[in-house]
Formats: sequence, C-alpha cells, structure tokens
Amino acid sequence: MSKDRRHFQRVTYECPALLELEGREPVAVEVENLSLKGVLLRQVPAECMPEPGQSANLELQLAPEVAIRMALEVSFCGDGRLGAHWVEIDVEGMAHLRRLLALNLGDAEQVDRELAHMLHPE
Repeated sequence: MSKDRRHFQRVTYECPALLELEGREPVAVEVENLSLKGVLLRQVPAECMPEPGQSANLELQLAPEVAIRMALEVSFCGDGRLGAHWVEIDVEGMAHLRRLLALNLGDAEQVDRELAHMLHPE
C-alpha cells in the first residue's frame, strides 16, 4: 500500500518564481512541480529556509502580463527544496493555475474533478 496521501495530480512545471517570507526580501527560486493544492520548489537558498508551518507568499510569472500569486504554508523543507500548500489564491490566479494544470496533464476533466473534490471534500 502506497504511503502517498496526495489527492491532487502534480505536474512537472519548471519555471522561476519569487518566494517571500515574512520580514524578508523576496528570493528567486525554481518551481519543480505543482498541483491544485501545492507546490514543490527547489534552489531555495539555505539562509532563507523557513520552518514547517511558516507562512510565505509565492509569485509565478507565467508571461509578462500574467502571474499567479498565492499565500502558502510550508509543509517541509531541506536540501534546497521546499514543499508547501496553498492557503489563499485569488480567483484569477486559480483560473490560470487550473488552465496550466489542464494543459500539462492533458485532461481538463481530471482537473475539474480535483477542483470539485477540493470545494466539496466529502
């Protein structure tokens, strides 16, 4: 039996992002993969490594005029990597994220099922 408790499909989507921890300047990081509910970052500088449970903000610049901004809670970190889940994302950002995931998964219906599960977890 798998110990993987994920309910949301992750897609490999490598892009630069800005991570901002409370009281610190934003730092450049790299997105490794993401899902409707979380993100895995790499190249997080050791001096900026937060503690699990800490809040942060993340911005993914998809195009010059298109960005996804969200508030995160850190789930784990170490060895230059950081895993977190979204705690807040605006409607426009969620629409961009949904589209990005649908395109990369090749299955918009799967993304819609996950979104429905997220909104109505029973």
